[in-house]
Amino acid sequence: RELAVRGALVNVRFQVLARLAELLGAPRLVAEGRRPLTPWIGVMGVRAALAEDPGVFAEVAAHPSTARELHRTFRELREASDASLDRVARSTPRAADVVRLYRRFRELTAEYFDEFDLLQSAAEHFRADSAVAKEAGALILYLPRTLSAAAEELFGAAGEQRAHAIFGLTGDGDVDAE
Repeated sequence: RELAVRGALVNVRFQVLARLAELLGAPRLVAEGRRPLTPWIGVMGVRAALAEDPGVFAEVAAHPSTARELHRTFRELREASDASLDRVARSTPRAADVVRLYRRFRELTAEYFDEFDLLQSAAEHFRADSAVAKEAGALILYLPRTLSAAAEELFGAAGEQRAHAIFGLTGDGDVDAE
């Protein structure tokens, strides 16, 4: 209501970042023949990688929580560079197997797309200044906590003319520093 006092807002859409990335990025990925990587397909991909060579997970490979927890770990590793993954793999035998299984999981699920792929595809629209990006208009990031590297890439691609952020401060320097 306060905004309406200053002037009318027309054709404003409020969406979470994941939905925006889906709307902008999914059509291109689907056109490439890729499909969404659902949680179920992801866990099945982990199980397939474990079945081929479980490594240090041999004793627990068949336990349902092993595949679920590895899948959760793989989502966290998704934005790691190859060099970072190599460093992790060199740290311990268990880490080496996690990275090896992750890389095999990525091979097995290559025909699917995830949130990271959606954000990258959406960012490509902004870099190319496509009609889809123009229709999206300005992006306003409201009270952000942390952003993934892919989300940062999307806002970077949108540029200063299209990307804006609204930050909230508490007045407590220690809290606001976070």
